[in-house]
Amino acid sequence: MFLVYGFDCYEYPYDPIKAFASEADAQALLAEIAAYQTIKPAYPGDSASDEEFDAWEKAYDEWRSAHPAGDANGHDGFNVMPLQLDEGATP
Repeated sequence: MFLVYGFDCYEYPYDPIKAFASEADAQALLAEIAAYQTIKPAYPGDSASDEEFDAWEKAYDEWRSAHPAGDANGHDGFNVMPLQLDEGATP
């Protein structure tokens, strides 16, 4: 099993996003997340007018709501972790 997760450079634990049976599927989601990160609306800066800030805030909220990482969209980075399952284990 392969887990796509979000992380921050200064904090633990990882934030699981989605698990896959296939590493290729996990890597595909990771690539989708990486591509989506490149279109993140740039913060307008502290000297932005109220109108510029409001426009950024609206664009940022829309970007976040459509993010392929879902609620884990605010992390510094994303990665794939292989997980070994013990098929004989009981919950």
